[in-house]
Amino acid sequence: MSGMGRRAWIGIAVVAFALLQWLRWPEPLGIDQSLFALYGRWMTRGLALYRDLWDSKPPGIFAAYAVAGGLAGATHAAWFLDLIVGVATAILAAKLVADRISRATAGAGSLDRDPRIAASAAALCAAFIWSAPVFGGPLVAGQAESCMAPLLLGAAVLATRRGTGTAIACGVLLGTAATLKLVALFALPVAWLYAPPAARRDGRRTIAVAIGIAAPLVVTIVALAARGVLHDAVQAVLVYPRAYAAEIASRSALAGVLARGGTRLFRGIPLALFFAAAGATAWRSERRVAPTLIWLGLAAAGVAVQRQVAGYHLLFLMPPLCILAGIGAPRVVHALAAAWRATQARDARGTGALTGLALVIALATAVEARLWIRHYTPHVVHRTGGMDRATFLQRLGGPGPLWAEAETIAASIRATRSTDNAANPGRESMLVWGLAPSLYLLGDCRPATRYAFHQTFYVLDSPLSLRWPDAVTRRNDLLALIQHDPPRWIVVVRGDRSGLEAQDSAHELQLFPALAQHIDRDYEPRVTTASYTLLLQKPMN
Repeated sequence: MSGMGRRAWIGIAVVAFALLQWLRWPEPLGIDQSLFALYGRWMTRGLALYRDLWDSKPPGIFAAYAVAGGLAGATHAAWFLDLIVGVATAILAAKLVADRISRATAGAGSLDRDPRIAASAAALCAAFIWSAPVFGGPLVAGQAESCMAPLLLGAAVLATRRGTGTAIACGVLLGTAATLKLVALFALPVAWLYAPPAARRDGRRTIAVAIGIAAPLVVTIVALAARGVLHDAVQAVLVYPRAYAAEIASRSALAGVLARGGTRLFRGIPLALFFAAAGATAWRSERRVAPTLIWLGLAAAGVAVQRQVAGYHLLFLMPPLCILAGIGAPRVVHALAAAWRATQARDARGTGALTGLALVIALATAVEARLWIRHYTPHVVHRTGGMDRATFLQRLGGPGPLWAEAETIAASIRATRSTDNAANPGRESMLVWGLAPSLYLLGDCRPATRYAFHQTFYVLDSPLSLRWPDAVTRRNDLLALIQHDPPRWIVVVRGDRSGLEAQDSAHELQLFPALAQHIDRDYEPRVTTASYTLLLQKPMN
């Protein structure tokens, strides 16, 4: 392909990527993303993570949302992070694959080792896979697994270089990824997998990498200790996840989890998996493939340990899959070219091979294209003016309708503030009895308690509260807080029953009569939607 032709294809890919980001921008935040954005906002307003804002994830993802929210707005932070992830992973995956193929071929001109084809395939896969229907959408955008991908790929690129400073930088990227989510620890061997053979045996380099890995972790620990929340952080990030994992493990067999995850990938990204499989087949003859296969195995172990197959857990597999797809693309092109030549020479085996390859690629492309078209049609119609926002949110399903209801609640809060000169927007407290952090975010209200959701913490005899004791103490603390520093707003959630709770939040409130009576006495309903009831504190006599 000529230089002009390559530039044209690059231009088309860039335009398609930009168009995709434009289509996704109006999507609402999912539950996790709302929580990340909410905590990121209030961290910049002086509240301390783990003491004032409790969650079980390391602090890195909340810091990322604090920065992204400041640049793009809290309600668009997830899409802004996905934009950065798409660009960065495309560049880094292309660089890593091209370098490895160039070094392996040492100037050989074989089509199945063409670094230009490999780099282009890896870049396309890494840029678009985060928006694939199986992953993309409000529930999985801007998750820790996607945010750590550029850090892990950057570490892999640096691992191929020599020098003490480069080794430290490689370690810093890996350690920073672990501050986003601890599953990144499974990827630490990347620093040695991609290193030159001599460097793997270099003790000084190993020490340098270890220093780099430790640096961001030590900085994080010191920062938490300086704020006096280190003990709370350890309880949240290390102790509580063990209880949660035990409960999840009791409900699902590992074999079933792996089967569901594999099926989801096969149905969701068949084209990328086909190219990745082509790359994996070179493991016997190509040393360049082995490190990535090991990385993929480590990533799969990280997913399996969590015993969950939500879309964002599977994102941890994507960096090594993109690399394998890049390595496999030239092999597929070479096989197609060889089969075409054999067909021209009237070789029946060549005709069969060409037909088989073409059918597999066409089928995978058709399956994936159908998913993309079905998923993004509402986005296109909405962005071109053929669908209003309310209808768009309903068509999205998942968090879309709940986000629309949250906007209704937020509008009522703003209307009340506009007629109340004593209100202090952004500082009023709110208690949401249920799992709906979007209400805090859109209403711009400070969470009345350190928990932006009540599951596990205030519900007696729920599966998780049995593994995480002292629910009675937390209930008493909540009552004391409401009596001495009552929130201005309370929202009761309905219809949020889950596998971890037998009743929805509204029913659970009735099983907490002291709180229910206090709300009935001191609060009055303002607006009710299908899922939420907003209550305002009655005027003080």
